[in-house]
Amino acid sequence: MNEAHPTLLQHNISLLQQHRPELLALAVPVDQSAGFTVIVSDDGKPNIEAPHPLTHVADLVHDPLHVAKSFSSLLELLAKEQDALVFLVGMGLGYEATLLVSSYPHFRFVILEPNAELFSAALKAADLAPVLANPHVALRVGNKINIPQLLREQDDALRALPMHLVGHRKLLELFPGTYNPIYSRLQAELLNFKGKLQTIVKQGPLLFHNTVANVPRLSESVHVLALKNIAQGLPAVCVAAGPSLTKNVSLLHGQENRVFIIAVDSAAKILLDHGITPHLIVTIDPIPAGMTKLRHVIAGHGNIPLAYTPEAFPETVQGFQNGPKFVIPGVNDLFRLYLAPLLDQDETFPHMISVMHAATQLATVAGCNPFIFIGLDLALADGQDHAQGCPVSWKNFTREEKIKIPGWHGGEVETVAVLKNQLLALQDIISRNSESRFIDATEGGALIPGTEIMTLHEALGKYADKQMSFAVVIENIFRKAVKPSWEATEYALRDLLKAVKSSRKTAQNGLRSGQEATKEWKFSKIPNKRSLALKKFKKNVIASGASFDKLTGSSEIINALYPLRAEAHHEFIYAREKFTESAPKKTPEQRVLEELEHNIAYFSSWFATTKDAETIITPVLKELAAHGAKGEKTNT
Repeated sequence: MNEAHPTLLQHNISLLQQHRPELLALAVPVDQSAGFTVIVSDDGKPNIEAPHPLTHVADLVHDPLHVAKSFSSLLELLAKEQDALVFLVGMGLGYEATLLVSSYPHFRFVILEPNAELFSAALKAADLAPVLANPHVALRVGNKINIPQLLREQDDALRALPMHLVGHRKLLELFPGTYNPIYSRLQAELLNFKGKLQTIVKQGPLLFHNTVANVPRLSESVHVLALKNIAQGLPAVCVAAGPSLTKNVSLLHGQENRVFIIAVDSAAKILLDHGITPHLIVTIDPIPAGMTKLRHVIAGHGNIPLAYTPEAFPETVQGFQNGPKFVIPGVNDLFRLYLAPLLDQDETFPHMISVMHAATQLATVAGCNPFIFIGLDLALADGQDHAQGCPVSWKNFTREEKIKIPGWHGGEVETVAVLKNQLLALQDIISRNSESRFIDATEGGALIPGTEIMTLHEALGKYADKQMSFAVVIENIFRKAVKPSWEATEYALRDLLKAVKSSRKTAQNGLRSGQEATKEWKFSKIPNKRSLALKKFKKNVIASGASFDKLTGSSEIINALYPLRAEAHHEFIYAREKFTESAPKKTPEQRVLEELEHNIAYFSSWFATTKDAETIITPVLKELAAHGAKGEKTNT
């Protein structure tokens, strides 16, 4: 007699016990007040019925007979890819999720189901084996999903694979309060991640070069935390250079002792043209455009305090020879590991995809409240991307897709992807500083969620009611601060070069052993040389493996040189993951040879990276040594 087939619930619980025990607690009866009902629809399959939030008419979540139509465009994209990472917000009863995973079982999937009761219903209604049993699927359930942690867990896949984000359309539509917030947050985090990744892949070598080239300037700089709470409870005006800036910038004239004025680099010239001297200019631009923005400012006002990131264009930083300089350390392991100790601080700023993000975070360090934004359009105005009088203009939006977003004046305004990404990143900064007040006094452009809408005239009248000599305070702080000596900066850079050369020697040894092993393996195919060749092969494989372990265990230098090899690094890490996953299916011989091939490629790549690093570091060391010799000569 055949045994009865276990119920779907028993089947799914068994899968949870084997593969996802952390979700077992969710296999509970659905609360009657859950806001939905599990029904059997006309096609004979379980479905979710819920009232539409606008029409209040009952609607169905799934269309089981036409599941493929739900994500037809995504399926077309995935069909063209060898591997991918797919984020799906909303699983429901799992029809769409199981189709995606079953169609591409070796792809990576991250499925987020914020409605725990709906997941509980799915356990009783559908076979979730394709999702629950697949090790390539990360499944998170409930309303407390930690998105930053989730992305950290997927870091190498995120960097190495094509990435797609999709939301279950009907769940987003019928349960907006549950699904839209997590979809929007994930979208913002992924856009931010993409921005960081694109920056490090495209500009990594430039960022490394600039960080090293700016080392001599550290002897003339202090950490931005020296400005901590200098304007506690006083208003800051963060000035961007959007098209609306010229509408109200003149109102800042005469307000220099009432508000802390922080200008992004592209806005500094406009302020000075209106007779307004900012208390701080912020620059993060790593390309020569950074100098274009500030050339006229440097020529006549090189004594204005400058806040800069280590990756900023070196000529720009060097141009401000006479004024205070403050370093804003971002997510830069080269700086953190080898240079930050010079400034006696290890705190870093989160990733900044625009200079306004740096300016805003600088205002938080200063303890300002409220934050008043002007010139922060984050949108186009009559086709313009910057204010009149700005030294730069992107002028490359004609072919870009225009995006409609809510506007400051109501209605909608046009923007482009890069500006929308900046808007989303700014929203994240605002949400992380919820105890502070943010006022958007741009009087145009995009509506910035989390800010109060106010004209600049109103904001100044309401908050600029106290006086403080900000410029004098900044000057005194800088003058009294202890700055790194030239000798200390030279020593730090020599320490970096020493680590570079040491790692190159390890790579050379590993490469030599790996190549010898490959040669001996070929000899082992010759009958009269087989025995001796195999002994030499094993010896060299062990030596190559030891070099690989030593090199990959040198996390500090690997992280420091990461900008020079970001793409290659993550492609290797991900390839190694795939190799480990497939290893049990291969013969010992196949595993050894494939691993040896991976290691040889890694050694070759690392050797080239260290050569690039040495080429960048050596001229700066010569500059530091020459300055030291000049100083000794002066002293004698």
